[in-house]
Amino acid sequence: MERHHLDGELLNRLFEVHLRPLRSRMARAIYRIFLENRQYPYLTTLEIQEELALRGIELDKREINAWLKGLLKAGLIERGERRRPARRNYQGRYTYLTWRLTPLGERIGERISLLIEERPTPTLTQLDGEEAQRILKLSLPLRILKALHLKDGWMNLRDLLRQVNPDGEEMEEAIKRCIEELEIVEAREAGGTLSRILRLLGIRRREFRLTEGGREVAERLFGASRDRKHIQIHETP
Repeated sequence: MERHHLDGELLNRLFEVHLRPLRSRMARAIYRIFLENRQYPYLTTLEIQEELALRGIELDKREINAWLKGLLKAGLIERGERRRPARRNYQGRYTYLTWRLTPLGERIGERISLLIEERPTPTLTQLDGEEAQRILKLSLPLRILKALHLKDGWMNLRDLLRQVNPDGEEMEEAIKRCIEELEIVEAREAGGTLSRILRLLGIRRREFRLTEGGREVAERLFGASRDRKHIQIHETP
C-alpha cells in the first residue's frame, strides 16, 4: 500500500493558521456566508450582518469586523475598497468595507465540501480559460446525448437540431439569470421605426450586451473582444 508523505510544517500551518478561526461557531457561520455567495465579486459588512440576522445571529458591525479580521489573518478572505452592497439594488449613499474569499479560502471550502460529501458548484468567477473551453466543448455533446436518450431511438438531423437548440422559454430564463443574478448582461429596447412597428404587432426587439463585470469575466476566460456591439433578439408574447 502506497504511503503518502505529509509535510509536518505545512500540516501545522494548516491547523494552527488557516483553520484556526474555524474552531469558532461564529467564524464558521461567516465563512459559510462567503462560500454560499461566491457568485458575487465581494460582500460588504452590511450584507454579512443582514445574512447573519436571517440566520438568527444578531451582531453589530464592530463584532462582525472582529471575526472578519480573524478570517483575514488566517488567509481565508481579503479586504477590498469601500463600496456599495453588490447583492441588491442599494440606493443608500453610504459605502462599506468589502470582503471576498481568497483562492486559498475557496480551495479550503471546496475540500471541506468534499469531505462532507457536498460537491461545490463552480461559479463563473472560479472558472479559468481552460475549464471554460472544456465546458463549451462538452455542452453540445451533452445536449445531443440528452435528446437521443429522451427519444430512445433514431432521430433525423432536423429534429435533433430542434431538440439541442434552446427554446424561447429556456433562453429567456438564461438571459434573466445573466441580468438579475449574475449581473453579466444588460438589456435595452431596440430603437428605430421597425422596432416601433413590431411593438404594435406585439413583437419586442431587445438588445443585449455584456456589463462591465461581464466583460471582465469574458476577457479573463476568452481573451479581449473586438467590439461591444449589441445583439438583437425578436420576442413574441
